[in-house]
Amino acid sequence: MWQRIQKSFRILRMHLRAMCHISGYKEGGSMKSRKFIALAIALFMAAGLVACGSTSKSAGKSSGKNDSDAADTVEFLVPDATEGARKAFTNALKAQAEKKDMKLVTDMSGADVDSQVKKIELAQKAGYGGLIVWASDSSTAHQLEIAAGDMPIVFVNSEPDEDDLEEGKYVYVGSPDDKAGEYDAEYVYNKLGKPSSLKLVLLKGKRGAASTENRADAVKRYFASKKVDVDYVFSDYGDDSSADTFLMLKSFKLTGQTFDAIICTSDEMALGALQYAKMNGVDTSSVPICGVGGANDAVAKVATGDLAFTAGADSNGQAEAAVAAMQALLNGDSIKDIKNASKDGKYIWIPYRKIDQKSAGKYLQ
Repeated sequence: MWQRIQKSFRILRMHLRAMCHISGYKEGGSMKSRKFIALAIALFMAAGLVACGSTSKSAGKSSGKNDSDAADTVEFLVPDATEGARKAFTNALKAQAEKKDMKLVTDMSGADVDSQVKKIELAQKAGYGGLIVWASDSSTAHQLEIAAGDMPIVFVNSEPDEDDLEEGKYVYVGSPDDKAGEYDAEYVYNKLGKPSSLKLVLLKGKRGAASTENRADAVKRYFASKKVDVDYVFSDYGDDSSADTFLMLKSFKLTGQTFDAIICTSDEMALGALQYAKMNGVDTSSVPICGVGGANDAVAKVATGDLAFTAGADSNGQAEAAVAAMQALLNGDSIKDIKNASKDGKYIWIPYRKIDQKSAGKYLQ
């Protein structure tokens, strides 16, 4: 500001010289000339003060606009968005955010919980309005909430414990994982002619993740409800990795045991199981391989008959609900009035879709 004032006085001196020349003013000149110059100085200084005030006010508005932009921004934090269900959801979320005029930034944290915490702390310091979080470990939800400060959080597809959810502040959008496991088991049961006994390979995702355990437990409950004597010839955690799944099955082969079907709690693992089957002479038309997620590459394999079935998450439906939930929280509202929301205002449940070879075509993207 002081630099602007100095510049103004330099300009003033130049104008005074010009006016002196025009009016014929010189030291000891007429009273009329002096009044003219005094008036010119007063007007010039008044204009300068107005300009300074205007500039300051304009800067204040600019700063306020930046603050408003940050407060209107929502960050989506996901361990990885390059493949499978996470990629499908990320793309759907970006499309829904644009459709609903919600400013969204996306960041990948990797599977490390500490990395997610640090990124949330940065979002909080930046003044962002809210967070949509695909937690790398749902058991750390409370830790993420502490890092978020006053920011509301919409958790997606990695379900926290109910005690970590709070109406109007921390909510969950996802699909009921018990239904996914049930649908896989139902498909195998019908495909194999409703057998009384079954040799099953059950491959589970991330150890300890609520989605993993809920899906696997639902498989077991379904067969128990049908009174099927199931021999789980192999069951282990594959961390939702196609490569790890392939290696696990390669090791299992050394036992020499046979199996009637493979159920995986994620599509990534189902694709790894398919790769193993193709390389080891397993006839997937009679030994069904099922997954969960509805990722496009998995659905494509279902369409060709290589994979038998996937319980497909509705990525578009989940993304639409996540955006609606975040907008409600930013407005200080409950999510109760949103379609598929629970009565307690903590959950929005988007149904899974049964995808077999007949229906796969309409779900391919």
